[in-house]
Amino acid sequence: MDAGVWKPTLNYPTTTLLHFDGADGSSVFTDASMRGVTFSVGGNAKLTTAQSVFGGASLFVADSGTGGYIYCDNDATAFTLPGDFSIECWINIANTSSQRVVWDTRPTTSGAGITVEISTGEQWRVYVAGTQRFLSAAMSVNAWHHLALCRAAGTIRAFLDGVSFGTPYADATIFSDNKLTIGSYIDQRGLLSNSFRGYLDEFRFTKGLARYTANFTPPSAAFDAFE
Repeated sequence: MDAGVWKPTLNYPTTTLLHFDGADGSSVFTDASMRGVTFSVGGNAKLTTAQSVFGGASLFVADSGTGGYIYCDNDATAFTLPGDFSIECWINIANTSSQRVVWDTRPTTSGAGITVEISTGEQWRVYVAGTQRFLSAAMSVNAWHHLALCRAAGTIRAFLDGVSFGTPYADATIFSDNKLTIGSYIDQRGLLSNSFRGYLDEFRFTKGLARYTANFTPPSAAFDAFE
C-alpha cells in the first residue's frame, strides 16, 4: 500500500489472516485482516514459540491428548466464495496414523465446501464439495511446507511448495454460508480422531483473487493484511 494513502476495507481481498504470533502457550488467535474475524478455540490448540516460519510462533496442536482446533461460526459471509479465491498456509506435520484435517469450510456435514487433510501417507488431499480433487506426493514430516488452493476464472488449482499438482478442473460452485474450522472437520470438533497434529503458520483466506495460477516461489516473509 502507498505510504499515507488509506483505502476502504472492501478494497482488501484478504478476509482472514492468522499470523499465529504471540506468547508461548497462548490460546488467543488474532485475525490480522481488516475484517477482524473472531475465532474460538477447541481442545488444546495453542501458540508455541518452538516452531515458526515467520514471527517467532505458530499454531500448535499436540500429537496426543484431546486434539485441538480453532473455528469461526458467526461470520459466514466472510467465507462465502462465489468466484475467485485463494486459501493458503504453512504446515509442519507429525507422523500420521490416520488422516488429519488442516481446514474445513463446510457449513454443515452435508454442505458444499472445501476440506483439506493429510493422509496416512503424509499426502495433501483436497476434497471439494465432497469429491476428492487433488492428492499430492508424500510430504516430509517435521518440515515446513506451503499449501495453496486457488480458483481463477472458474478453474481450481492446488500447489505444494509452489508447484502445481494434480489436474486443474472447472468448478463454478458458489460456496455459501461457509464456516471455517482449522484443525478439525466441522462434524468432529472436540474428538481426538482426525484432529490435526503438528504446527500451522501464516493462514490466509482471500476472496475474489486467485493469487497463484502457475508455479511460484513460496512467500519469503509474513503476509501483509493490506495485500
